[in-house]
Amino acid sequence: MEFSRSLVGLEYESSDYVSWHSSGIVVEHNGQKQIVTSAYILGNRSWEEGESLPVNVLLPNREKVPGIITYIDEHYNVAIVSAELRETDAASFDTNVFKLGDVVTAVGRRNELTIFPGKINIRKDHLESDNLMSSSCSINESGIGGPLVSNSSGKVIGMNFFSRPRTPFMPSNVLLGCENFIMRPSVRKLALVNNRT
Repeated sequence: MEFSRSLVGLEYESSDYVSWHSSGIVVEHNGQKQIVTSAYILGNRSWEEGESLPVNVLLPNREKVPGIITYIDEHYNVAIVSAELRETDAASFDTNVFKLGDVVTAVGRRNELTIFPGKINIRKDHLESDNLMSSSCSINESGIGGPLVSNSSGKVIGMNFFSRPRTPFMPSNVLLGCENFIMRPSVRKLALVNNRT
């Protein structure tokens, strides 16, 4: 699968030994690779402005390296993680319009790839934001923050969140706009982005 080198696993274990596992998508901004993921990886930790929080990053070659959560956008529930991303590729995104019934696959990473097939749903009656769409892919926590991949193009069309009965995802055009906003020089000084003015 061509996107497998663009998918990393993320993990954090709290002081009371409660673990959070999720996935992240490798992106490239101004020649520098970063990981974009769901803010779920923050776990039960409180956040102080200017603070960088540690996570473990599982690379596609199964090497585990240290990473840090460097930015969070609370509005979109998106986090940026920095790590030494050896032997990874930036994800290839498809921002074209998708339609009801398109066949897709939600993907995560633990020790191996986790695969969750499904189709696009257009209904938004259970979603908390107009920026989200949903699929019938039934993911577990390893799929949170991982890519939703179009079966026809093989490219990333969104990032998965967790909910029931359907799985919300942030379409690629919204995700890339959010990532570009967080990485703007005027925002890089802030560890926590509370509003997008």
